[in-house]
Amino acid sequence: MLSASSKLRVLYLLADRGHDLNLDQGYKVHVWQTIENLKKRNHQVFLLTINQDRNLRDFQNYKTLPHRYLPILHHFFPYTGLINSSRIFFNILHFHRKFHFNLIHERYGLYSLGGIWAAEVLKLPLILEVNAPLIDEKILLGYPLKGAQKVIAELTTRFVFRKCNLILTVSRILKKQLMRKWDIPESKIRVIPNATDREFFNLNGKFTNGDKFIIGYVGTLQPWFGVENLLYSLPVVLKKIPQAELHIVGDGLQRPLLKDLAKRLGIDSHIKFFGYVSFKNIKNYLETFDIAVAPYRPIVTGFYGSSLKIFEYMAAGKPIVASQIGQIGEILQHKYTALMVEPGDTEELAQAIIKLAQNSGLRKFLGQNARKLARKEYTWDKYAEKLENMYYTVLKSHAQN
Repeated sequence: MLSASSKLRVLYLLADRGHDLNLDQGYKVHVWQTIENLKKRNHQVFLLTINQDRNLRDFQNYKTLPHRYLPILHHFFPYTGLINSSRIFFNILHFHRKFHFNLIHERYGLYSLGGIWAAEVLKLPLILEVNAPLIDEKILLGYPLKGAQKVIAELTTRFVFRKCNLILTVSRILKKQLMRKWDIPESKIRVIPNATDREFFNLNGKFTNGDKFIIGYVGTLQPWFGVENLLYSLPVVLKKIPQAELHIVGDGLQRPLLKDLAKRLGIDSHIKFFGYVSFKNIKNYLETFDIAVAPYRPIVTGFYGSSLKIFEYMAAGKPIVASQIGQIGEILQHKYTALMVEPGDTEELAQAIIKLAQNSGLRKFLGQNARKLARKEYTWDKYAEKLENMYYTVLKSHAQN
């Protein structure tokens, strides 16, 4: 019987071929921080993933399975995840003989069954980490699942949700969505929000921008992040704060559209697009911001995410303007850790930015309070501690059953 002080052997499974762990995207940060901080707590973590590049630059103790595209088979059976599931299954059986895992921690992916098959055969508990409602997310991205593809995705998702021991989500909004859509009991779902790297606490905020006032945004340029609202608000801001400059750090599908919008609004000379920046270099840009903005817009599914940028803004001690939406509205407190605005309201967004630009005392007050909250509640080492406690609870329940 494992005790609460036992050191665990965890298989971390990422079976979604769309997640390349050599790219500095949010999912890579989450996976790496989870594994590294579990290791700091003296647990052994083995990573098994579908990744076209066999070598993962920032990981140790892993096995990559390159995606196999078989044209003839895919013509009749175009469900890559199901094909990869059998490879995942047999690899877990193989590595279990060497590592003797205590549990499987799987990051949910469409059509992924290999983890739950192996858990059933090996009689291991499986914790399913769900970061997004992937079937609904396909709709937001503009390529919804249809016909047999949708049916199979729903069947496999329902099967894995039913068979796993516990579901881990990043927000209460997502928890409620899963309960409602998949009829999952509340007791089967736990929530642990994302977190921030302690390196962001080292930013001293003393960078000087001369006469410029830098409004900053960090993140992917996808429609639901609402960066276009930031552009629409900028002409109003410039009337009051003519020295304002918008710095956009990140890349994505909307970048060319945003550049075109900036030209049409006549504000392109006040905007800098820095494009893709690696995670380790983000803090260099964040340090130059006078304020940091998260202008999310409303989405039909409800905002279910746990925004990494919010925690990074907080840890860096930056005064924040953010949309009152989803988990962001639960973590940030209006006029104490941020100025909160109605999602999609460009006038309110502009006025909040102007208010902060004209009040250095308020900027300092909000930034200091946000940093204190991040340091107390939202660091990756605290995330790993919560995850560890959840592991022990699941293992105890699994042993009793």
